[in-house]
Amino acid sequence: ASYEEYSQIQEKYSRQVSGYTPDNSPIDLERCLSDLELATQQGDIRTLITIHYQIGKCFLSLKDDSNALRHYNLSIKKAEQLGDVESQAKAHCAIGNIYVSQKEYDLALKQYFICLEKAEVLKDEKAQGGIYYNIGNVYLLKEDLD
Repeated sequence: ASYEEYSQIQEKYSRQVSGYTPDNSPIDLERCLSDLELATQQGDIRTLITIHYQIGKCFLSLKDDSNALRHYNLSIKKAEQLGDVESQAKAHCAIGNIYVSQKEYDLALKQYFICLEKAEVLKDEKAQGGIYYNIGNVYLLKEDLD
């Protein structure tokens, strides 16, 4: 692929990832895996962060929590390499959401508190509010109101 094609892929994925929770847009897993191979060959960590996140969303929509968790964690590792706090927050929130769906509330809280720390670093008050909402819901689900 040419540099121009590669830049278009990167721009496409950068636009698709927004907010701290996954949206419901359909994602082409085959295309993501192809783009993952290209980004890996190019050594483009920024694009790898986004693609792993998108692949996690694909697997989540396929009800494959194990692979979704694996790719969200890969996204976090790549984001840590670049110091990309926002991408780390997004992936931690997505992981927390998976744990809530699995009724693994303590694991969900751990992820949400990590996400909250990241949102505080970013001074993103809107995200902080959403994360506090998630945390409150988990405590309600746990029936741990103390």
